Amino acid sequence: MMDKRNAFEAQARNALADQGLIEKLRDWRRNSGFVIVGKEGARMRPRVFVKDEYGWYEVRAGETRRIPLAVGRELNRLLTSAAIWNEQPYNYGARCREAPRLFIVAHAGRDTFGRLGCGDEGLAARAARMAESLRVPASSRSAILPAWGVPPAEGVPRKQQLSNADIFERLSQMTASWERRTFAGYVDPYAEDAVIERPEGLLKGRRAIVEWARHQQDWNAPYPERPSRLVLHQMSMPAQTSEKVVYTTHELRWEEEGTLKRQTFSTMWRNNAGLWQIAYERVSPVKPVTERRPL
Repeated sequence: MMDKRNAFEAQARNALADQGLIEKLRDWRRNSGFVIVGKEGARMRPRVFVKDEYGWYEVRAGETRRIPLAVGRELNRLLTSAAIWNEQPYNYGARCREAPRLFIVAHAGRDTFGRLGCGDEGLAARAARMAESLRVPASSRSAILPAWGVPPAEGVPRKQQLSNADIFERLSQMTASWERRTFAGYVDPYAEDAVIERPEGLLKGRRAIVEWARHQQDWNAPYPERPSRLVLHQMSMPAQTSEKVVYTTHELRWEEEGTLKRQTFSTMWRNNAGLWQIAYERVSPVKPVTERRPL
């Protein structure tokens, strides 16, 4: 299987005349995901899609093109689920019912290699087909896909428990992206029309949020011996029955010039076709941590 994957990656390199293409795609400080899909064969030209801080775009020879927002949102819903990374998307002995195509799907440092058109297909194949067609199938379900396995909790509705776990995972990935300097991952939870009320001013829309976040640290600097940590200290999720909107409060802590600092975030999350995204957020001024407790 590795030989097939290596040959398929070589196809993509040659199609875009870029021998360093795969290494660039795997640089998670610059990209937080990619999809390559196409027919097998040295003369075939696979399609390449990349996720950056603004969303998904297709890479072509000499140009790039943003894909429809609904397709990018559905890709995010699929690729942030835990189930997709537990699949075996390459079915060796399966009968092919159409012209087979190969694909590589990657997100947040994880990837999988598979084949379309042969045997049963799971979430990874669905993501590859969507990138290939640039359409969200009418049959696609918009249910929340759990970001990680959650054991049942007594007295908490199952849907609420899954939503809470998904939101907590998205915040955890956001703080981890700060430490490993993955810019696209840091701004990933924000919706296109998100509004942030910060002490220094109001940010309206994802583009304004991205430009603000770009200057919060040097995302391209070498990793220091002691990375700047951003710790999700505590989070409150009151009991809520809505499946469309969820309100949370969380606190981030970090060390700055030898002093522990903290900041509180009151957030409204919106269910956008099965993907929880930050729609509105109010941020407190930075305050010192008075209790003597390390990060």
